Amino acid sequence: MLFNSYIFIFIFLPVAAILYFQLKKRASGNAALWFLFAASCVFCSWYSVYYGLFMLCEILANYFASKAIRKNRPYSKPVFISTVALDILVLFLYKYLDLLTAGINSAINTDIPALNLILPLGISFYTFSNVMYLVDSYRFSRSGDTGYDGFIPDLSFIEFATYVSYFPKLVQGPITRHNDLIRQLRDEKKSAVDYTNLCTGLFRFSMGLFKKVMVADKFALLADYGYSHAAGLNGADAIITVLSYSLQIYFDFSGYCDMAIGVSKMLNIDLPENFDSPYKSVSISDFWNRWHITLTSFFTKYLYIPLGGSRAGMLRTLLNVMIVFLISGLWHGDNTTFILWGALHGILMVMERVFRTIRGNTKESSDNSAVNLLRKIFTFAEVSILWSLFRAESLGQFTTLWSRIINRYNFTTGPSTGMTDTVSNLIEMNFLMKIIPASLISQGLWVIILLLTAILVCFLADNSSKVTEKFKPDILHVIIMVVLLIWSVMSLSGVTQFIYSNF
Repeated sequence: MLFNSYIFIFIFLPVAAILYFQLKKRASGNAALWFLFAASCVFCSWYSVYYGLFMLCEILANYFASKAIRKNRPYSKPVFISTVALDILVLFLYKYLDLLTAGINSAINTDIPALNLILPLGISFYTFSNVMYLVDSYRFSRSGDTGYDGFIPDLSFIEFATYVSYFPKLVQGPITRHNDLIRQLRDEKKSAVDYTNLCTGLFRFSMGLFKKVMVADKFALLADYGYSHAAGLNGADAIITVLSYSLQIYFDFSGYCDMAIGVSKMLNIDLPENFDSPYKSVSISDFWNRWHITLTSFFTKYLYIPLGGSRAGMLRTLLNVMIVFLISGLWHGDNTTFILWGALHGILMVMERVFRTIRGNTKESSDNSAVNLLRKIFTFAEVSILWSLFRAESLGQFTTLWSRIINRYNFTTGPSTGMTDTVSNLIEMNFLMKIIPASLISQGLWVIILLLTAILVCFLADNSSKVTEKFKPDILHVIIMVVLLIWSVMSLSGVTQFIYSNF
């Protein structure tokens, strides 16, 4: 089920919220948690019951394994290693079995058929949740410290199941540790409807829906046109294509984060912030501290630090950085473009660390605003170039696209008719073009204005968390919320999947 769908907005979410709070108020025991788990299973199984059953099997296996691990018996370590390995193996097979099969066929000239396994919804993120809990259980059992890192040792099955499957974070995160969620679910003060939280959450959800439907999906049209016609683009078209995808993935993921946090807020649950205006970054490391924050934290805590982190000298540190980014690239998919995307980000991170070590400068930003602006523009350019590789279906398509940009003879004209027609077919653009005559602003200029406006918003506007902090349930904010919701809902006829749902 998608957040940006009629069924979720008008049926699933209202019904889930009402019944959850009614059970919290009237029922005893864990009835509300069982309902929340059931609702999450319905959310996961909406397009296929298989998705929900698969998730349930993983939850059962990991819960009983975690109980065995926490007993700190001689078999705890083998259970821990084998269960984590099995979790990762299952994820690997679903993501990369066909790539592995193709490699074997090529290497030894066989003809093993590809299975074309369908990736279960949310498998990456509930696998992360399972692995985190197993690692924390093992560390807890070895520490002898009952307060180890906030670990909750007495999790019931339904608490664990709800933590893993919690539908607002199931598909794309934010990745959340069990104690952050379970303590809130146990808090009796959060049992009743909080109308401030309800309004704030709905406001945040409205912003996210608008970003997804009215911004990301519009730039997706330009990006899709550009990539599908890469060989025939002129230079302006190629640059528009690159920038459009950078804006599409930015507002797509930002929109999802807003909706996930907003939905959870309506249920009185605070999820961690996962997106902090990453195009304001002054360096690649700054970018990764702002983009998919909880994924970066996961890789840091559960991969980078266990590999040795920065404790074993500069060369080992740089190697660990490269390993993390190669795995990050591989996690996104089996395409060569993803692996190269991760490797190039790793190389940029390594170069940055080396230069900062040589200069003896650990500051991310300068006191000089002009210098900071140049650094933001340069970082945005680096990230956009790598996003164009991330989006490309092959290295050939990526090189074709950039050959259109590098060839200076391709810049004799502005955006092509195909590119401008893609924008002019939008209802909103038709409205603007009727108000402002083409003699003042041409279709090609409209495309450029849209791109520059969106980039300026990324560079200058407050992020959603700051906007939400200023939210008050007054007339002005209610009007803004209603306008955003109605405008977005009226555009839901072309429902599209979130980009990170594919990973």
